[in-house]
Amino acid sequence: MPDNAIFGSVAQRLAPHIYTEQEISALLAAAHRLQPPLRGATYETLFGLLAATGLRVSEAVHLLDADVDLKLGLLQDWSA
Repeated sequence: MPDNAIFGSVAQRLAPHIYTEQEISALLAAAHRLQPPLRGATYETLFGLLAATGLRVSEAVHLLDADVDLKLGLLQDWSA
């Protein structure tokens, strides 16, 4: 087991913030207002995807067309 000096103590880690529905709605509305409009739509979509799926940011930005089935409404993780 590595010494705490290497990785730090577990007690030092902050608890993650779980966003409320109201916070998510406010975040999506703020993203929607970004300019130019395509930037706003991009961030609104990204934040909505993160909130709805629980994906990590790196997982969401690396999604490919082949990972999405719009007819069935499914995301497929092909990396596993």
